[in-house]
Amino acid sequence: MPHARAILPSPVTSPPAGRDFAAWYFLFKWLRVGLAGLAFLGFWVGATVMAFGIFPFLQLRNRHRSRFERAAACQAWLQRTFTFLHDYMRWCGLLRFNPRDVRRFLLPDGAPLAAASPLAGGGPVPRALEHLPSFDTLPSFFTLPAGGFVLVANHPTLVDVAALSGAFGRLTCIAKSSLFRSPVVGHILRACAYIDGGAGDPFSGGQVVDQGAERIRAGMPVLIFPEGSRSPVGGLHPFKRGAFEIACRTNAPVVAVTIRCTPPALGKGRPWHDIPRETARFTVTPLAVLCPSDFQGNSAAMAAACHDLYRRELNLVAEGPACLGTTVSMGA
Repeated sequence: MPHARAILPSPVTSPPAGRDFAAWYFLFKWLRVGLAGLAFLGFWVGATVMAFGIFPFLQLRNRHRSRFERAAACQAWLQRTFTFLHDYMRWCGLLRFNPRDVRRFLLPDGAPLAAASPLAGGGPVPRALEHLPSFDTLPSFFTLPAGGFVLVANHPTLVDVAALSGAFGRLTCIAKSSLFRSPVVGHILRACAYIDGGAGDPFSGGQVVDQGAERIRAGMPVLIFPEGSRSPVGGLHPFKRGAFEIACRTNAPVVAVTIRCTPPALGKGRPWHDIPRETARFTVTPLAVLCPSDFQGNSAAMAAACHDLYRRELNLVAEGPACLGTTVSMGA
């Protein structure tokens, strides 16, 4: 009987572990890109509903009220929308930020100021409690000034306006002229009494200052990014004087807050689909309240001092001029 050969199955060669990782990472990356795309798509759908449905109804319902009272009603809905946008991004692991955490530490309007300018001899805002996700360092409380004030911040990401509007509520902002020409976004901006930043020339800058002062006198806070555009990665552009000129003309305080996003995401020159592998941690830090009287109403000195405050807070070396002209704008 001939010797029978055993027929054994061929050994199965396992693919390298690196190949499996690359495949899973590819799927993970495009899943995150898809979730980010849905966030932007949802924003446009929501913006369309607000522009042509909710806001016209609110304006009709409040037609007997003043222009800025009608705008405040629209801003309340915009705050809810921006809060939901950040909820979605947090649930999807795209961006870790909850505007409610900021609101929890903001005392109502009408209380006395919680801090004086550290640049003018006052003490810094008290800090503690680093356990909440939406703050880098937290004050145990932070009292907003009564009535209108100027809110300034650095501008590292595309969603800074959404974050601050969701956190601070009733705000008007400076927006680029191109956004006002949009049939959807432009209607929302006008309904919320946002300010057209103009062409960036001195005449437009003067109009922006006048309109900002008008809103401050009506008790409406004004959000301005004094750099005029999104911040460079790991840096800070010189500050323009417009925000501080508005404050000096109306004797309104300037509330300075610092925004950080780690790792960097949605920054200047970075496409929206370039999503970091890990969830970005977005933080808002109340920095100081600056009073025009502490600077004798000098907007240039106020801008330079505020810029220096941000450089020290962000651990940046002094580079270039701290202050430019009076033109103000909000970069995309």
